[in-house]
Amino acid sequence: MNQQTRDRVDTAAIGLIRPDRVGAPAPHTRIRRFTTAAWLVATGTQFAVWAMIIMVTLDWENPWWLWTFIPGALVTAAVYRLTELDLQSRGRKY
Repeated sequence: MNQQTRDRVDTAAIGLIRPDRVGAPAPHTRIRRFTTAAWLVATGTQFAVWAMIIMVTLDWENPWWLWTFIPGALVTAAVYRLTELDLQSRGRKY
């Protein structure tokens, strides 16, 4: 058996013993992805509406979407930092 075959067998064995470990993202990864996606969708939607208002009215409107962009960036950064600290305190990486 070559190394590639051994790796496939090991992956299959891990999948039988712990199916949650193979192919599924870790909880830390899921919360990071969710937070980032929610922030980007909210900000992107508000930016698109803001841009449409400017194009339709041909008048400059204050960029009110920044009220979502800046706090959302801070929350996302805090989530990344807290999950990274949790992973370091547990002594493992996902």
